[in-house]
Amino acid sequence: MDIFERVKAEKKFLSRIRQETDEELGIRFANSVKLIIERNVSFEIEARLSVEHIRREWLRRRLFLEKSINRDRPNIGVLKGVGYSTGNSGRQEHVRRALVDYLMCGRIIPAISSIEYDQEWGNRESVKRFYKLDRILKNFSEYSKNDIKLMRANVQWGLDRDYLWNRWKHLAGVHHGENE
Repeated sequence: MDIFERVKAEKKFLSRIRQETDEELGIRFANSVKLIIERNVSFEIEARLSVEHIRREWLRRRLFLEKSINRDRPNIGVLKGVGYSTGNSGRQEHVRRALVDYLMCGRIIPAISSIEYDQEWGNRESVKRFYKLDRILKNFSEYSKNDIKLMRANVQWGLDRDYLWNRWKHLAGVHHGENE
């Protein structure tokens, strides 16, 4: 592919992601992360470019949010916004863990609802973000524990929460279980 074809393809891609919903963008993001962490040589460069373009689109959407006032809770959350999913049709463990790591250390998270909602997440690698993610995974698990259809998802939320604590506990200043 020559440089002109590459530029044309990139413009088409940027136009396409601008039209996508937050959920569609999250699925694209997670698929790209999957290609990167699996070291898929054929697609790794494109996947990294895709992640960068999606991050820029999140920034663009964030600027739009700053100009609007929306006090409602989002239709989809930040986890869904990055393509995180569990259950029978959910993401593989290594992909979910990579998405947890991205949520903890990524400078840019999806601009989902409002600046106020984004502020609940705090800065990257912060205690605030750690406990926000911990609380979400804990709530998912607790609210679904009696639903037989969500048994697999429940187990995965618990395992991902354990991973969060094992990987990022230095931010919490306590041991898993002490603050519950």
